[in-house]
Amino acid sequence: MTGTRVAGHPGVLWIVGASGRAAAQSARRAGFQPCVADAFGDWDTCQGATTLRLSPYPAQLRFLAELADVRGSPPLLYVGGLENYPKLLKKLEKDFTIVGTPVGALPKVRNPWNVARAAAEAGFEPLELIADHSPPESGVFVWKRYRSAGGLHVFLHIPSRSRRFHPPKPGRGYYQAYAAGVGYGAVYLGANGRAVLVGVTRQLTGIRAWGARRFLYSGSLTVERCGVARPQLERLGNVLAEQFGLVGLFGVDFIVRGSKAYVVEVNPRYTASCELLERQLDRSLVADHWNAWYEAKLPPEPDLRPASPWCFGKAVVYALQPIAVTERLLRRLVRAATGDRPAVADIPRAGTEVLAGAPLVTVLARGRSRFAVRLRLSLLARSVQRIAAESYGL
Repeated sequence: MTGTRVAGHPGVLWIVGASGRAAAQSARRAGFQPCVADAFGDWDTCQGATTLRLSPYPAQLRFLAELADVRGSPPLLYVGGLENYPKLLKKLEKDFTIVGTPVGALPKVRNPWNVARAAAEAGFEPLELIADHSPPESGVFVWKRYRSAGGLHVFLHIPSRSRRFHPPKPGRGYYQAYAAGVGYGAVYLGANGRAVLVGVTRQLTGIRAWGARRFLYSGSLTVERCGVARPQLERLGNVLAEQFGLVGLFGVDFIVRGSKAYVVEVNPRYTASCELLERQLDRSLVADHWNAWYEAKLPPEPDLRPASPWCFGKAVVYALQPIAVTERLLRRLVRAATGDRPAVADIPRAGTEVLAGAPLVTVLARGRSRFAVRLRLSLLARSVQRIAAESYGL
């Protein structure tokens, strides 16, 4: 991967969130010394970064400064759903320097009604939203928790088919009209009220063959086109960056159905698909994120042309049954994780207990077409599930 100039002197960079492996690898390529605090503490995260596993997550985050014995307000990049906990980030801000969208802007950009208005201004079709204290009596909706990420805490609501969802406690989520179509994720780089489109990926959700429940994030594929004109996507990024003060990397999930496109949500951080775009562009997006924040401006002419003709993909493989990660299982997974382009990532350490339905590993592949990559991902996922079955039972 080619180097990207990093403004200032790259030193220690804390990466904090549900899973920090991909961002840590990107940061290391940019010249940083990554320190990761996440919920997993995976084997391959530990190979390239000082790693602190937080359990329980995210509650233990409030003690991160004491646990890590930090001094001097080191820079911190938040990832993996941590934008849903602005109060925790506000506490971390006392001991760290937040690199990215300011904490004060997070409640605004994570408000679905605010996002719907901004998306409509950019020319996207609005999705009907209803507060969950007054459930819809007709139509097809999904109930989403405000602190949802990766498709967790999302449930289908169809009253006419006796599939009515009852919120565990009204006020924790909302109903959003369900839009059937093809899901995509756009990644932007924002600064000073403007944004540039980094790339678009096809999102895969609820792939049961990979162990995922409905709506769970199952992976991504790089694409050349998505059914939405590039100028409209660029306008969307600029509207969001201006209205919410987004800084650095941010992602937008949207659905395309026919000639219409619907914005689902905005993730103001390094997203799960960023590592695929990094492979496609041959650059460190963490370096770009840092520069946009450090210099408070976008590069004059960012070179975001694909550097590779390959299509890249990733799939999250979920455990089909409880798995006890043994030394033998670890060794077999590690064999596929060596080299510049590993086939397996997010490998749990030996002694880890993975519950049924929880993420087991991530598999990565490349090919000349999306079909070839999807097939390769399915074969890898099946292989992982087969060897993991040998360690069945906790």
